Amino acid sequence: MGRRYVPDSAVSFRLEEPIDVPYQVIGTKEWVRDTIPEDFPRDQLLVVRSQADLRPCLDHLWKHVHSDKGRLLSVDSESSGPRELDGLDPVSPTSSLVLFQIGVPGRMYVVEPRLIEHYRKILESEEHLKVLQNAVHDFRFLLAKYGVHIVRMHCTML
Repeated sequence: MGRRYVPDSAVSFRLEEPIDVPYQVIGTKEWVRDTIPEDFPRDQLLVVRSQADLRPCLDHLWKHVHSDKGRLLSVDSESSGPRELDGLDPVSPTSSLVLFQIGVPGRMYVVEPRLIEHYRKILESEEHLKVLQNAVHDFRFLLAKYGVHIVRMHCTML
């Protein structure tokens, strides 16, 4: 017999439990059209038509990491490709990142990989600690596919 879920418990025994994480999806018009469902909440979507559209997101990240709240960023990516092991092979010509996430406590940004270049400055900054799960995967893909060299990382898998 399994444990009974207790709502006030510090431990969840459910396999899936909704967690309210404020986030915004950011992508070009074409990527949004081809990737995001029609019924996706428009207030959580930023369609990028020019670099200026990214300014609020980038400013929010920089403002947070330069505040008294801390210099902490969370980073994650998902990879794939047409061949079976492409998702694990950053140097394969057919592998690619299909999703990039970057955030600070209180706000997460899910970003079209084509826009990663705009996040280079913050990812390569030595001022901020980046927290990643299986950091070697993200590090290798960002370096091989985008030339982004993340520094000051902490891997939660270690």
